[in-house]
Amino acid sequence: MVMNASRLRLFRTRADGFTYIGLLFFVALMGAALVGVAQIWHVQVQRDREAELLFIGDQFRRAISLYYERAPGGARQYPKRIEDLLQDPRYPNVQRYLRRLYVDPMTGKPQWGLMKAPDGSIIGVFSLSEETPIKTAGFTGANAGFVDAVTYREWKFAYMPADARAAAGTLRAPGNAPGQPPGAPPPLGAPDQADIQELERAARQPACRAARARDLEACGQSGGANKDCIVAAARRYDTCIGEAGFSTNQ
Repeated sequence: MVMNASRLRLFRTRADGFTYIGLLFFVALMGAALVGVAQIWHVQVQRDREAELLFIGDQFRRAISLYYERAPGGARQYPKRIEDLLQDPRYPNVQRYLRRLYVDPMTGKPQWGLMKAPDGSIIGVFSLSEETPIKTAGFTGANAGFVDAVTYREWKFAYMPADARAAAGTLRAPGNAPGQPPGAPPPLGAPDQADIQELERAARQPACRAARARDLEACGQSGGANKDCIVAAARRYDTCIGEAGFSTNQ
């Protein structure tokens, strides 16, 4: 009888042990499943925020273009303040180009990085987020330069008017456009050469940063030559951008 009681206790102990192990295994499986669900949810949320950023950025670009193109008296200019898109100070009556000042969906804050021309006027905006984008391809139109961007800061929503793009070739080439006398200024409304170079540098930046990221990744695998490699990568980046750089503001 005592022997049977001992065996019964031993059996129960082993059964309890197997139940405990099975419970731990089940908890581990549930934990892994929840982690997978959380990752999928996080990716989907980030994709949604990316889509919102693209929409908001296009709204800012459109508002800047309207401000520029609808200048009174034909003296086109970019806004001096981002708030000018809500109420154009050049008109006595209400002229609104943007419904509201949007919050950056990537940071959840109302602050934006500002792309500025040499005279301090605003030619575009960008997110201040340092996150790496999920979307790296499939961009079209004015957003085509976002391909392979390293961070969301490289998604620059800038407006470059058609006459500025047309003037760019004239300003880079010797002489003047056909029909213009030697030494004549660019057509009315076209930004000067510094403005155009500013926009062109901004357009080049995503590709240049992507190339720098690849260079730095290669430097991390180069062992002892790491420092020299990083310096060389920085020089290549400066050359790519056009060593003068461009003005950004937080």
